[in-house]
Amino acid sequence: MATDTTASSITKSDKKRTKDTTKAEKAATKAAAAAANGAAKAAKKAAKCADKKECCGEKACDQKACADTSGDKCGGAPKFKHVAKKKESSGKGASAAEVGQQLVAFINAGKSQEAEATLYHKNIETVECDGTRVETMKGVKEVGAWWHSNMDVHSVIARGPFVSQTGFAVHMAISVTPKGGARMDMHEVCFYRVSKGKIIRAEFLSPVHGVAGF
Repeated sequence: MATDTTASSITKSDKKRTKDTTKAEKAATKAAAAAANGAAKAAKKAAKCADKKECCGEKACDQKACADTSGDKCGGAPKFKHVAKKKESSGKGASAAEVGQQLVAFINAGKSQEAEATLYHKNIETVECDGTRVETMKGVKEVGAWWHSNMDVHSVIARGPFVSQTGFAVHMAISVTPKGGARMDMHEVCFYRVSKGKIIRAEFLSPVHGVAGF
């Protein structure tokens, strides 16, 4: 009986030691994971600070001079007091940047009509540099038909896009010869407003005559 009691005590003692060892191992593993996670966060923060210092000066991180801004390595501007909480957006669908890249690709491939058919909203509004306003795709097609029947288009080169969250701008260099006239080169900047993946407004800006470069 004494032997059985002793054996039972040893077994209980072994189980307790095993349980304690398991707890200690789990605690050690948890502590190691926490340390690794902390080190990773510290490394990420250090890299972020290095980027900010590179752009904004040595004290940028300590003074929090640069706020995080999507797509801006340096963080952009500090936090101003009079800034709206809600940011501007073109909504669901393709972004303004994506739509702009598609339009530039279409134009430079000589597919301006395909660009309009693909990217313009059916209720689009366009505004010419003289203030003439055209509404809907029917109006756009009407103007386009007049243009192509009265102009021999030699080339159209689109540069850009220059984008924001709600739209984009493109510089156009156009070489045409009016029917019965002399060949001429034109420049214009076109600003496009985007909503839910479609262009809803296009405004065409012409240079001031006499300005150097035009």
